[in-house]
Amino acid sequence: MAAFAVVVLLGLVVVVPALVAGVVLATTGRHDAEPVRAARRHDTLITLTTVLAALLTAVGVLSLPVTWTASYLPAPPAPGALLAAGPFAVAVAACLVRVAGELTWPRPRGTVRTAPLTRRTVRELAGWRLLLLLATAALLVVVLVVTGLTATDSTTVASPERPLPGGGTVSGAAGPYPGWPYGVPMLLGLAVALVAAAVTLGVVARRAPLEGLGHAEDDVLRRASTARLLAVLQLCVGGAAAVVLATAGGAARNAGTAHYAVDDLWQTSTDPALTTLGTAALVMALLVAVGSAVAAVTAVGAARRREPRTAPTPTTTETR
Repeated sequence: MAAFAVVVLLGLVVVVPALVAGVVLATTGRHDAEPVRAARRHDTLITLTTVLAALLTAVGVLSLPVTWTASYLPAPPAPGALLAAGPFAVAVAACLVRVAGELTWPRPRGTVRTAPLTRRTVRELAGWRLLLLLATAALLVVVLVVTGLTATDSTTVASPERPLPGGGTVSGAAGPYPGWPYGVPMLLGLAVALVAAAVTLGVVARRAPLEGLGHAEDDVLRRASTARLLAVLQLCVGGAAAVVLATAGGAARNAGTAHYAVDDLWQTSTDPALTTLGTAALVMALLVAVGSAVAAVTAVGAARRREPRTAPTPTTTETR
């Protein structure tokens, strides 16, 4: 549930207003030819539709009741475990709408057809944004596996047994903690989202050259389409990773601090290892959330940037 709240909040506060501004910029460009401005408007409208579909998906899943699920695992069921995969349902919805939007581009008209002999690759178009998304996904996988292996009673983390000054020991557990009941559906959802992302990015890379656009303009627009899709996916995966890290970090810090009474006076015992790990996870959660938001914002104006000029891709012309 919290992961969905992060996705919806970031989308409403950051992405939608920025994309509306992008529509205005794309429409009012004075120094660009009309085919370039029209192509930018079309791509920005596709992106707006993609974001709105993602937000509606998130709101729809948020409206579902939290039920006790994940009883298929060899562990007690956890509330809303399947809802933990919600951010990835949002990502898949965004990919489906983007693919549908790619089908709305106008086809070349007339008797002359031009096509590039050298195809652009997804890696060339996506650049550092794809690396950031993959790094965030890898971080999420590592955290889910580690928390799944270290969880006790599926959704808690144990506090190590510590001796008391007056004799005896103190121990306990803290939660909620993202164990396997949450980790399994999230890992499956992440895998499906990454496959959908790969297919969608391939569709963008193989898009036919647009009529009236030169090689440089088409390249910039294609990079903008890729950047904006990756921005939505980064918010989904980054938001999920930030929530998992924050939840695990908070539980670890709580498990690292134990309170006990000695002669009717309350004392506190702290485990340095758990406290340090919990603090590090909380800091990492903040970095992932901020980094994902920054990546989304910088993708909004991608269509306005001037990419370094490259040698034109050879084309072939066929008259029919």
